[in-house]
Amino acid sequence: MADLFAAGPDNLPYSGTYIVSGDYKSTDPTAVSVGVQGASHATIVIVTTALSGAGCTVTPTVQGYDPASNSWYTLLAITGITSATTTIARIGPNVTASAGVAAQIGLPRTIRVSCVGSGTRTTLTYSVGLHLHAD
Repeated sequence: MADLFAAGPDNLPYSGTYIVSGDYKSTDPTAVSVGVQGASHATIVIVTTALSGAGCTVTPTVQGYDPASNSWYTLLAITGITSATTTIARIGPNVTASAGVAAQIGLPRTIRVSCVGSGTRTTLTYSVGLHLHAD
């Protein structure tokens, strides 16, 4: 996994692999939380390379952390992915909201992306990239 606190291309606070590519047919990957380092927008790129099995789906969710209640809340529930494709989701105060792919909301100090597979997962291979952007 890339260093979550390294400066990425274009001097963005972070840009890199969030969930490494793997076949998650039997176990969902562990979500990793990351500090947004003052970023105002996030782009999440899910690259699904193989899905097979009846109803095989991966559903990514982006959550924010609330330190007052010590709990996570949903920023964006990304539409379930059922085919080999690249899915791009965006979160930020100037993003036009669109169900399942974009949320118009400011980023909290800490976010995490979790992915849950469902259906018969004969093969379920994907990776998740995270790109944080400052205004």
